[in-house]
Amino acid sequence: TSSETGAKITLDVNTLSSGKIQFCMLGNCQGYSESGTYTKQGVLTASCQDDLMLDWLPASYGESTVTIRADKVSYSVSENEFGVSQTTYGDILASGPSITIKFVYEDAAAIKKITYNDKSASIYSINGQAVNMPAKGVNLMKRADGMMIKVYNNH
Repeated sequence: TSSETGAKITLDVNTLSSGKIQFCMLGNCQGYSESGTYTKQGVLTASCQDDLMLDWLPASYGESTVTIRADKVSYSVSENEFGVSQTTYGDILASGPSITIKFVYEDAAAIKKITYNDKSASIYSINGQAVNMPAKGVNLMKRADGMMIKVYNNH
């Protein structure tokens, strides 16, 4: 009918260093473990809203780049010999918007070392006992301004 339109979603997996891309839309989910171009097609009503889910499930550090494009396509519906409706999709009638997403999985940013040079600070163990040097693990530090802070020492 005139309130329905054919939709073609194109998923270009441009780079995929490891793992797979999981993509859900137009009623189903699919996993892709290789770079390439993949499509999903469906018929949408004018007021239809469809959720989209795109995720990279990495197997190791690296990155993946994916471009998604939505196009309006022609379609026709017919019945096969068993009386089941079949939808056939045709040409692109209008190019729709696209978005490129870059996933990056790398070592999490971490603070490697903190130096605190306030000699007037008092240091306490996690049990509240005064100590001369911070122990490995969690320590409490009372600064000269009276503020008490938790400090983690990994050395």
